[in-house]
Amino acid sequence: VSLQLWVQQYAKSPSVFPLKPCCGTQDSSISIGCLASGYLPQTLSIKWNAGAIQDGIMNFPPISNGDLYTSSSQLTISASDWKNKPYSCTVEHLNKTIEKQGRVVILKPSMYLFGPHAEELKEANDSYKTLICLIKGLFPKDIYIQWKDRESPISEDKYKILNSEPLLYNGNLYIMVSMLTIPSENWTENHTYSCHSYHWSGTRSEYIVDNINCLGINVFILGPTVEDLLVNKIAPLTCLASNLPSSTGYKFTWLQEGGGNLPFTTEDPTLNENGTYSVASVCSTTIDAWDKGTKYTCTLTYTGITSPFIKIISKGTEDNMSPPIVALFPPTSEEESSKEYVTYTCMASNFYPIDIYIGWSQDNQEIHKSLYVNSDPTWEVENASYFIVSKLKVPYEDWKENKAVSCVVGHKALPLHFIQRTIDKTTGKPTKTFVNIYMSDSNLSYHVLFHLSSLAQVTKVQNSCESHFMYKDCMHKTY
Repeated sequence: VSLQLWVQQYAKSPSVFPLKPCCGTQDSSISIGCLASGYLPQTLSIKWNAGAIQDGIMNFPPISNGDLYTSSSQLTISASDWKNKPYSCTVEHLNKTIEKQGRVVILKPSMYLFGPHAEELKEANDSYKTLICLIKGLFPKDIYIQWKDRESPISEDKYKILNSEPLLYNGNLYIMVSMLTIPSENWTENHTYSCHSYHWSGTRSEYIVDNINCLGINVFILGPTVEDLLVNKIAPLTCLASNLPSSTGYKFTWLQEGGGNLPFTTEDPTLNENGTYSVASVCSTTIDAWDKGTKYTCTLTYTGITSPFIKIISKGTEDNMSPPIVALFPPTSEEESSKEYVTYTCMASNFYPIDIYIGWSQDNQEIHKSLYVNSDPTWEVENASYFIVSKLKVPYEDWKENKAVSCVVGHKALPLHFIQRTIDKTTGKPTKTFVNIYMSDSNLSYHVLFHLSSLAQVTKVQNSCESHFMYKDCMHKTY
């Protein structure tokens, strides 16, 4: 009895933290760890994958920090297993079990390479020019950047290289910038510069040839969204060019790996606020070809530039997929009292990869996108997954009349790819249904924000009859 009273009064459960290895090592094996800290009494056990792993484990004795203890366990595995297999550590203390998922989710970063800014090129007395390599959306943050000139590594003894520390943005994803300063004369002497990133997700490379970007032209390629693939049953690919000095002189071509040229349509150019033009080229492939990882190449040529812009895209891998957990919440009592508008909230959590669709319907009629707001997916390190929130506001009379409202979530890891939650005023509790959905209205809206030499925001609006692009120069805005 006295022991039970002591436990009730003084015992403290541990905080558990999974520890990842540092990247950059070329070794074939790596070590990961599990840390349990701030607990009492001293007796505690740490297991890997619920005890299924017995080899390669080193358990360290508890260390006292005042009245509390800290323990750790180290597991040595092969580098390939760390990249491809899930791991978890389980801590048992008194009658409590704490498990931390070590599912290895490694996010491949996007990478953009920019030549000297147009204003920098105008500075005749400036003997140096700056190339910028932007790496965004990486996790974990450990990454190594290398610059090359004509495929030869550039040392910091020769040219100045400045790498920022990876910084958190968009939840728990990381972003960083690497800058290379070169002599001005090198920019016009047929040098081929490239930026290479070495990350757990693999190696990425971007190339820029002598003065290919002297006009400040930027080209990006986008794959289909999850809404395209699951709802609209199409697989469009989009090539975006911005900061064009003229509305003419450009030409797009599309190639499919192993299949030759692809048919495409090119939108009319749009005039930006800074006097430059933007234009988009769109081609369609099959969902089956996209899912198989086929590579697609968009090439842009422009009058006065000898080398073309070449962008390649393919579907990434989808290891460790996790379906979303969907919760639908009714309006608050305060909103009901106001008798004006009420808000439904739909939250999808614990999903991976990031691509997800959220839509709403009322009495089985689709609700237009303009009537609800979806947040951007946010990365949660703790669960190695994403979450997203959607809010729908409807007139109080609709709630009063007991109209059923449904939140529809689409994700590749779900059975039938869709799940639907429905709620009405009478029940006040959502019901769950897995659905096979087809929506004929392909009203599509999404936003792509790029950090260019000058920032440019690209908004795509596409419907079943027509599509157009609106561009807004954001050079003087801060995000």
